[in-house]
Amino acid sequence: MAAFDVKAYLAVWVFMVTSLMFLQMLVLLGASWFYGMAVSIFAKVGDRIRVVAIWLVIPPAVGYALLIWLGFYHGSRIGPLEALPTFQQQRS
Repeated sequence: MAAFDVKAYLAVWVFMVTSLMFLQMLVLLGASWFYGMAVSIFAKVGDRIRVVAIWLVIPPAVGYALLIWLGFYHGSRIGPLEALPTFQQQRS
C-alpha cells in the first residue's frame, strides 16, 4: 500500500516540475519578445541601436544567471524526495 502512496507523490512532483518547466519556457519566450520589441522601438536611432541593445540585454542576462545559480546551489530544496512526507519528517 505504501508503494501506491510513493507513486502518487512522485506523480504530483512530476506534474509540478513539468508545469514549472512550461512556465519557465513562457517566461523565456516573453523576455525574448519584450527584448525584441524594446530594441525595435529605438530603430529610428540607427547609430546608437548597438548601445541600446547592450543596455537592454543586461537585466535579463543577470536574471537568467541568477536563476541558473539558484538552481545549481539551492536545487536540493526542490528535489524529488521533498515530495515524500516521510523524507520531510526525517530531515527535521
